[in-house]
Amino acid sequence: MKIVEWEDDKGYKYKSLLRDQDQNVHAVRGILIGPPPVTELDWEGIQKDLNRELFNLGLFTWDDVQNGGDKLKSAILTSLRKRLINLYRRDT
Repeated sequence: MKIVEWEDDKGYKYKSLLRDQDQNVHAVRGILIGPPPVTELDWEGIQKDLNRELFNLGLFTWDDVQNGGDKLKSAILTSLRKRLINLYRRDT
């Protein structure tokens, strides 16, 4: 077995496991190693969670963001982390 890196027609990059005798162009048919398909994330839910986190952290203006330290990073991670972890877990 061999590991092949490939890119789909939309520009997303993946790694798949193929039999040694298979040509690399068949990577899309191999066993997906990862990353999981982020296109399956609930982007509307992420947007709603991000909005709520920005509100809860008081990030209303550019000044708030500039003076907020790691609050912006925290808002982004909080709104995305749970869904992304669930996507990884689903593929195991």
